[in-house]
Amino acid sequence: MKSFRHIEFINTLIQLNYDRIACYEQAIRLLNQLDVALNATPFFAQLIHECKRNITELTLEVKKLDGFIPQQTSFSGKACLMWMEIRSMLSGKPVQAILSCCEMIDRIVMRGYDHAIASPINIPDVFRQRLLDHRIALGSSDTLLHTYKALQETYILTQNHSS
Repeated sequence: MKSFRHIEFINTLIQLNYDRIACYEQAIRLLNQLDVALNATPFFAQLIHECKRNITELTLEVKKLDGFIPQQTSFSGKACLMWMEIRSMLSGKPVQAILSCCEMIDRIVMRGYDHAIASPINIPDVFRQRLLDHRIALGSSDTLLHTYKALQETYILTQNHSS
């Protein structure tokens, strides 16, 4: 029973990472359609790479426990994608709307990691440290996302003043 709960926590984290990938891929598509100042592709590609690395590491742990591994986004992740699409179309500031949705998915993922790390389930120390490493990287990703958002806002402001 303990390994089932352990697998359940890990699978939630795997799905959350798939949600991040889907969110970032959609952000790239939407931002490129807007033809924004800073190319979103290289920035988000770095974050997608981080998610894929997390999924690989988490998948290895599930395989050790002979568990089923999810291969797609969660229902709530799909809802977040729809919300991003709608919000970007209706917002007067579509870039900020898209990036806010990315920040929202990152907060959800951070809470998932915090919950797994704080879990009373007997998780091997080595694996708990891996989760902590993922969580720390999430904090760095959040900082990068805020930086990208600030650079986009600065560019938009300078373009509006020079017009």
